[in-house]
Amino acid sequence: MEQTLVGQVTEFDMAGSVAGDLIPLIPTGVYLVTLDHYKTQIMFGRQPKLIIGFRIVEGEHTGVVVAKFYNVRKLKSKAGPRGKFEIGRHSDYLFDYAKLHGLPPRLDRMPMQPWRNSVLKARVKTVKTGRGRRELPEALQYSKIESFVEKVAG
Repeated sequence: MEQTLVGQVTEFDMAGSVAGDLIPLIPTGVYLVTLDHYKTQIMFGRQPKLIIGFRIVEGEHTGVVVAKFYNVRKLKSKAGPRGKFEIGRHSDYLFDYAKLHGLPPRLDRMPMQPWRNSVLKARVKTVKTGRGRRELPEALQYSKIESFVEKVAG
């Protein structure tokens, strides 16, 4: 077995890795954002989610991407980028969609195009607790979109 001297790191010590990147942390506040990407994902082993990434377009944190997480009823395609999903009539996603863009002509075909063409004012908050309401260490805290204030353009 390989021995490690204090202060030195050997290849033997490199056992773990973090999947994906850490989520950015910016100060709580209101920011102008525009759609960057969206994806579907199964979180916590069973909960289907829609995750929409929004890029900040003005101010000190321009270019930072913060996400809005939505519960969805089910995934209608494989989880991943541009995944298809089904929402409930009382869902937060439908509320935000109607508030910002109005309802589409058909509820069985809700296009993402209105998100792409909009500049939105979003309230961003810091997430300080994780799964099981466990307090996150400061180094693992992150920012997410809490709510949308209004559509500014688009």
